[in-house]
Amino acid sequence: MRLNYFAATAARIGAAAARIGAAVGLITTLIGTIGCRSGVSNPTWTDDIGPLLAANCVRCHGRQPRGGAPLNFRLDVYDDGIYDGDYRVGAGAMAQFIAERVHAETMPPTTPLADFQIDTLQAWWDQAGGVGMLAARGDANPGNTLPNIQIDDIVGEPSDNQRRFNYVISDREFHVVTGSLFATPVGGDQSILLSSDLHSGAGTARWFVGNLPPGSYETTVALSDGHGTRQFSLPRVRVTHPDDNTLPTLTIESPAPDDLLSASPLAVSFTLTDPDPGDTTQVIVSLSRGQQNVVIASTNRLGSGQHTIDVDTTVAQGPGWTLAVQAGPSTAQVSGLYFSKQTSSLRYADVAQLFAAKCGRCHPGSAQVILPTLGRNFADYTNIARSAGLIYRRVVQEQTMPPRSAETILDDFTPMTTAERAMIGEWLLAGAPEN
Repeated sequence: MRLNYFAATAARIGAAAARIGAAVGLITTLIGTIGCRSGVSNPTWTDDIGPLLAANCVRCHGRQPRGGAPLNFRLDVYDDGIYDGDYRVGAGAMAQFIAERVHAETMPPTTPLADFQIDTLQAWWDQAGGVGMLAARGDANPGNTLPNIQIDDIVGEPSDNQRRFNYVISDREFHVVTGSLFATPVGGDQSILLSSDLHSGAGTARWFVGNLPPGSYETTVALSDGHGTRQFSLPRVRVTHPDDNTLPTLTIESPAPDDLLSASPLAVSFTLTDPDPGDTTQVIVSLSRGQQNVVIASTNRLGSGQHTIDVDTTVAQGPGWTLAVQAGPSTAQVSGLYFSKQTSSLRYADVAQLFAAKCGRCHPGSAQVILPTLGRNFADYTNIARSAGLIYRRVVQEQTMPPRSAETILDDFTPMTTAERAMIGEWLLAGAPEN
């Protein structure tokens, strides 16, 4: 009997295994079918692309770029336009760029999109019809309900360096929602980003106020669900600093005034000094020229010491830029920066003799200084590269160097020709490559 029992049991187990095997085969077939499915054939921004980008891209490519994202476009809006005082290209004109990056799996940087999502983005670009054409917006969604936020009281004493509040963000259509928190001085018009980490569901928003000048601030939250943006006004925040607090100071080591710069990202080195032990502050880096002022980087809170951060300078082109590093109310600046994206086959060896003959006789690296007060050393590559912006302005743009007086001061000196100035300009605009 016992043998018959075991035989029957074995037969039942075998039959069950066969059924499980068949089920696994069916599931495998279904998964394979699903994995190979194509994306939406006629996607639109309203119905398909907006929610897809909101879920995968807007955290970095939204109202406030993060993680080194470029400053000249945003993917949480369809239209180009002026946003927060700066012109930004909208997602409608970025369809080709988006499709190329997701196909190459360089974006998103950590987890590639699924095949059907990539196909959907490619289809959105394909139906645009060519370079310069906008991808389909789609009909407005009149039934869409913009997201909502509920918050607790803002917690933090006036003299504290931190504020925080608990929140719940909800969306009736269950769209993925991203949000940013901003502060604007009462009576002012320049918004300051406090946090861009708000998200769907429950969370806690925290931000530091030690880097804000004392005063009262209007606070707002901007929420986007991929179909639209909604702003909420929060209670005012009062910022004060203890009387015995000593404000930090800043010194920028690089870039130097009048630098000609070609690399992006650009390494910005600075020294932060705070006499109060243990104090830290957020550092903000910005570029400005005329009425244009763009924040290009913000850091976590830093303490005293020398720091170097890489910043994205793709927004800058041409001469006349000022780079500012701000730590609380303290600001250090370097001006006269020239940003160039050009390339050249010229190297330092091609222009070294030209610098020696036309510049080095008055700006040498030895004791044979004809005019000791000149204070510039153009006898070697390092010193020339450090003054690239100044040289470009004086030699190529203004053509005030070498000066006309050089012909009377120096024996056998011939003026710099137009071709020689152009050669120096080409080399400098390419970033003054050494090798």
